[in-house]
Amino acid sequence: MSEIVLKSEEEVEDLVRGCSFMGTGGGGRPQDGLRLLKKSFQQGKKIRLISPTDIPDDAWICTGAYVGSIAPRTPEEEEKIKSLGLKELIEREIVQAAKELEAYAGVKIEAIAAIELGGLNTPAPIDAAANFGLPSIDGDFAGRAVPETIQFRFSMAGMKIWPRVFCDYSGNITIIKEAITSPMMERIQKHVAMASFGLVGAAGHLMRGSVMKQYINPRSISRCLSIGGVIRRAKAEKEGFARKVAESIGGWVLFQGQVTRKVWESEGGYMFGEFDLDGEGNFKGQTFRVWFKNENHISWLNEKPFVTSPDLISVIDLQSGDAPTNTDIQEGDHLGVIGLKATGGYRTEKGLEVLGPSHFGFDMKYVPIEEKVKEAMQG
Repeated sequence: MSEIVLKSEEEVEDLVRGCSFMGTGGGGRPQDGLRLLKKSFQQGKKIRLISPTDIPDDAWICTGAYVGSIAPRTPEEEEKIKSLGLKELIEREIVQAAKELEAYAGVKIEAIAAIELGGLNTPAPIDAAANFGLPSIDGDFAGRAVPETIQFRFSMAGMKIWPRVFCDYSGNITIIKEAITSPMMERIQKHVAMASFGLVGAAGHLMRGSVMKQYINPRSISRCLSIGGVIRRAKAEKEGFARKVAESIGGWVLFQGQVTRKVWESEGGYMFGEFDLDGEGNFKGQTFRVWFKNENHISWLNEKPFVTSPDLISVIDLQSGDAPTNTDIQEGDHLGVIGLKATGGYRTEKGLEVLGPSHFGFDMKYVPIEEKVKEAMQG
């Protein structure tokens, strides 16, 4: 059995940092993922990842994740939370959701998988597995973070993705037994999250090990562990931080600069917005813009369309070495933007249908990142 066990707090930090980087601006705040995993580590819980191939074909596995908007709460929402009597009563919502899923479906879950990569949505299911005494699977179903259920690989293949159980921080439990379509499932679960004013823990996508192996991106989480270590070491060397990270992970530095503008709104259970950068160093005199729906999806270099989803647009803070989410990016931050190729079949016709520019309402053609970078270098 190929197993990875986290043996130090530095490894825990590297994992969360790498997951946050691969979350492309979404996937939940890494501060929350780090808090959960560090607490479990300090309590002596065994935090382990096993290869998808080590899961028996007939074993039941489920996914764990947080669902909802990553936007900060408004003062009006905070007042409404008080009036509804919502309180922080549940620390590990995914654990509670998984227990309810087992009871509802009448199955014994033998492993938990992260549905996507992100600073919370990967550490949280790993933490849930550790608190169940179960292994977590070294893989995910998107190779990044995505805003919608329809964008996961099993959803693209038409797999039934319900029932799904949700638990919020107050312990409110919701079970979606059936949905007409995956888009309707997405709509219902976003309204569940909106009712709790933020994120709710979820467990679902019950599948046998044999099915999981068809759709999972293997070794994606151990890669995040490696990427987190790369970022930590590159930051310590100070010079050429973003370039060293990009070269080490097979990506490209798309831009470096200071955030001069950030606007956002919370709508329909998502955080929408954009931020602008003014170039620094080799990019001085140039501009860069990113549009996000939870995650980064569309970019413009000097006002011209540049890299887009499904390829990855990730950022690192050049001063702190963190990989911040769009919740935490602020005007004045100095960021490096690094791009990576999409994985997992997202460059196919079906992949572009659910994660390409047109899906997000932009009238632009998807051009692979390697072609866009080459074009920019020649321009």
